[in-house]
Amino acid sequence: MSEPVAEEDFTEESTKVIEEKGFVKKYLLGDYDYGVLCMPRLNPWKVDTKHKLQYYGKDEALPPLLAAFLGFQHALAVVGGTALPGIILGSYDPTGKAAPYLVSYALITSGICSWIQIMHAPIPKTRYFLGSGLMCLIATSFAFLPTAEESIKLMMAEGKTFDEAYGSLLGVFLLGSVFQAGIAFIPPRILRKIFPPWLAGMGVFLIGINLTGVGVSQWGSGGQFLPYGSAESIGLGFFVMCVLIFLELFGSPFLRSTSIAIAIMVGYILAACTSDRNGNPYVDTAPLEEAPVILFLWTKTFPIGFYAPAFVPTLIAYIVSTVETYGDTCATAQASGYTPDDPYWDEALQGGLLGDSVNSFISALSMVLPSTTLSQNIGIISLTNVASRWAGIACGVWMFLFGVFGKFGAFLTVRKKSPSK
Repeated sequence: MSEPVAEEDFTEESTKVIEEKGFVKKYLLGDYDYGVLCMPRLNPWKVDTKHKLQYYGKDEALPPLLAAFLGFQHALAVVGGTALPGIILGSYDPTGKAAPYLVSYALITSGICSWIQIMHAPIPKTRYFLGSGLMCLIATSFAFLPTAEESIKLMMAEGKTFDEAYGSLLGVFLLGSVFQAGIAFIPPRILRKIFPPWLAGMGVFLIGINLTGVGVSQWGSGGQFLPYGSAESIGLGFFVMCVLIFLELFGSPFLRSTSIAIAIMVGYILAACTSDRNGNPYVDTAPLEEAPVILFLWTKTFPIGFYAPAFVPTLIAYIVSTVETYGDTCATAQASGYTPDDPYWDEALQGGLLGDSVNSFISALSMVLPSTTLSQNIGIISLTNVASRWAGIACGVWMFLFGVFGKFGAFLTVRKKSPSK
């Protein structure tokens, strides 16, 4: 029987092991060069940022702190696009109470659906898979926003409440996801002929045109105290644009990849700390004060119905979303070191498309618009040289926490509605 070890000896031995093996660096931080990601383009210190970062493949484990750091970077790139559709659609609710829930639901669903897309689960007794198995992250699709906006306007003009109108769209989205699932089982070589790159580009371009109109409308919003297009409103929007341009020109790789979220946050802070020419606040903090600290899916629900006139436009939107997912999955596979000749390439495409349809079904059940993959994160993979799925899992955790913390979702909706709404 061995002799007991004194507490002092045990502590000294443990400290020695940690110092010799570099426990914190090896098991928590890893050998990744964090300085390169945080070094701005204006580099008076003459620090070398040209050397190649360590590469992590899609199945390589990451040290916990590195996974959390990169996951947070991806989450900041995702959060703006995920929240915006809920903010826009929530602005049609006369009570103003729906938007915080729509945003929080979208953030929670983004985290859950990202986990599904990242996995690569075989479907029993078939040769098909669910999920791409790549670092593909999920957010609310903008392809459905034009249809949703016009349908809500028409239904509310017919006398329906916002909750009834929005719920009727959810039923259309649920049925449309079955159509998208059928596309997922078409062989990739046939999909390439059906959906050539120019078609995908045209679809995304048309969505962008619609969003440009929405952005200009929101930029000029004067709220309840200022006329539309007032100098104060234009100035606040211009300030956010200047912050965005500054980060893109001079920021570090981390800041450039998260510039949209950071610029919006800085704009929120400026608006909250100032007032207009008459001393009136720019923002209404009532939604933030009324929002619950913690919430989960279905805290507020919408009665699911079916609005037939929106069905065909929804199917078209699902085709556009499928094309987006197809392109994003190909780009992510390429950033992860695969080529079209690799056997895994077609598996990832099929699993990714099926995962997109399942995620859209889950999204509609979760009271948000259908989901799709995001292209912003592909640039971060190339920028950081990390394609590990663990970074995507960490991003999903961050998005889930953002959504569960109800005050965060409400904070993103703190703004005045335009008198033109």
